Amino acid sequence: MKIAALGPKGTFSEQAANQYMQKIKEKGEIIFCNNLPEVFDFVQKKKADLGIAPLENLLDGSLGEVLDLLYHSSVYIDAEIILAVHHCIASLSLLSEIKTVISRPQALAQCLSYIRKNKFSTMESLSTAEAMKIVAEKKLRELAAIGPESAANEYGLKILQRNIEDKDHNVTRFIVISRNRNGKEVEKEYKTSIVIHPTKDRPGLLYKLLKSFATRNINLTKIESRPTKLKLGDYIFHIDFEGHEEDEKVKEAFSEIRKIARIKILGSYERIK
Repeated sequence: MKIAALGPKGTFSEQAANQYMQKIKEKGEIIFCNNLPEVFDFVQKKKADLGIAPLENLLDGSLGEVLDLLYHSSVYIDAEIILAVHHCIASLSLLSEIKTVISRPQALAQCLSYIRKNKFSTMESLSTAEAMKIVAEKKLRELAAIGPESAANEYGLKILQRNIEDKDHNVTRFIVISRNRNGKEVEKEYKTSIVIHPTKDRPGLLYKLLKSFATRNINLTKIESRPTKLKLGDYIFHIDFEGHEEDEKVKEAFSEIRKIARIKILGSYERIK
């Protein structure tokens, strides 16, 4: 089994991939990608069996890039992983020498209070592990990286301070993407992710969409709008709900919604309680 994940070695995506393999009790090879579109591309082009992507963080919210990739790609969500995320600041020098920190934008946002308190300027990288690698290679005394301890150790950096995220219960929801949709197993409890694109804007549209779920006692766990990027004011709705796409009441809700909107099913997968 080959799993595509954001690289280089040492990222939280690598941790999520290992956690997933432990859960399903299988061994696999992690293929490190340069960016998230490449992760999706590797799965679609059969260069990898599965892919791992961060979808939502407790502090920073959803990753719009991943929501857009899900909508525009032909992959499905196969599983979800909840990973505890703790950041450290690491460098080759002392904390008192640091003036600038580098990391992935989401990691910087999760440590914003710490960065402001220390009056650090910031630089962005494609991943937390890449940030650690850059600091190790550039050997600049005033530069430090923010990210996982595993990445700091991987690239030989000194950990200057641990657990610098704004909340100590910080977690990220990762998704496992696949080319195939999950069938329904009776003993499992499911969550389903969909995208709804209204065919025409009209009064009470959102109410009608939500009513289709509410009248059938389908519990929504998330709803979020994203621009279609086709024209200003044109939006799609990403929705997560409890249940499987093959459930009769879900099919009934979809049938009703399709009268006023298009639906893209992103996948039904085992729900983490």
